[in-house]
Amino acid sequence: MTPRYILVTGAGSGIGRAITQALIADGQVVAATGRREALLHELIPPDAASGCIAHACDMADPAAVEALFALLAKRWPRLDAVVHCAGVYGPIGLFHETDPQEWLGAITNNLFGFYLVARAAVPQLQHGHLPRILAVAGGGAFTPLPRCSAYGSAKAGIVRLVETAAGELAPLGIAALALAPGFVATDIHRETIKAGPEKAGRDYYEFTLSRLKEGSVPMSLVVDCARFLLGDAAHALSGRTISASFDPWAEPEFLDSLPLLEGSELYRGERVNLRHLPPGDPLREALTSAQSRTYVARRQAAATAGAAKHPEGEDGMEKAAEAPGRRPGRAHG
Repeated sequence: MTPRYILVTGAGSGIGRAITQALIADGQVVAATGRREALLHELIPPDAASGCIAHACDMADPAAVEALFALLAKRWPRLDAVVHCAGVYGPIGLFHETDPQEWLGAITNNLFGFYLVARAAVPQLQHGHLPRILAVAGGGAFTPLPRCSAYGSAKAGIVRLVETAAGELAPLGIAALALAPGFVATDIHRETIKAGPEKAGRDYYEFTLSRLKEGSVPMSLVVDCARFLLGDAAHALSGRTISASFDPWAEPEFLDSLPLLEGSELYRGERVNLRHLPPGDPLREALTSAQSRTYVARRQAAATAGAAKHPEGEDGMEKAAEAPGRRPGRAHG
């Protein structure tokens, strides 16, 4: 097997460390990055594949990220994948009672840091084998995470950036995906315990305590899911978020169904609209007629406004919409 060249951020602890160890054990050439250099050097055993790197880097520092990728370009013939695990929990508490600078710091570390890494990786990924960017999504990406507003908001932003990047990078052959690990017993949850029930909320505080004792997602499951998402077949999942604990990614039917995913909204962060509700749903029954009336009225209003700007009629409106630099809008209703 030809080894792949893979950068892992946040490799010093938690999920990033476990994924790094697994990839090195698989014979991949890995660059382990994070803030704590001593922990990174522990990850590279003497029998690791030639070319493995341990390099301290603050992912929220543009200059440091640029220096990291300059090092990779000098040391490696190519870059095949980036696995972004770096992140911090940020302030815990009611959002209107958190410190603004701490809140901004969490957004900067989590979301802006991912942006910097993904952006810097693109030139080198273009030369990789079925290249991809894989980001760990985390709690709050798809459902609210009360009292962890900065963390949840950043993770939701990461998912949307993954989906956006997937479309923009498709012409370059680069896939972008996200992995939702579920609740894994890692050191990051010590922040919740440290904050206590008053700031974290009693329900989530007790939930965290119970999951740390039992019931958390096994780290091995998350690692195996990451392996799958770095495999050749998963390149077709670009733009999707796959849950390590809920989705049937390990089953043969999943691979067989990959061609059906094209054009589907499955495993994306789309808003739930009326058309997503099953026939017979009370809300769908109650609002479908109103939705249709609203759509027709707004199309008519837009046509009237467009006709006033384009006296040549609908043909002129269509030509204007197809003019260079314009692209069709996307309906979200």
